[in-house]
Amino acid sequence: MIYRHQPTGEEFFEVKHITHSGDKFVVSLGRRECSCRKWMLTGLPCHHLIACMRDRDIDPS
Repeated sequence: MIYRHQPTGEEFFEVKHITHSGDKFVVSLGRRECSCRKWMLTGLPCHHLIACMRDRDIDPS
């Protein structure tokens, strides 16, 4: 999957699917949350969160 992520503040990103329907998600690095809710429901980081963490050189593990 290909994502485009853009900072919308110091802590928040907007993440958009490039190759799919163009769905948008909001990621909070400080809270380690994403509007897709995978992190909150499973405790595992989603692709959107990992993309933003890598952009900021944060280890997602």
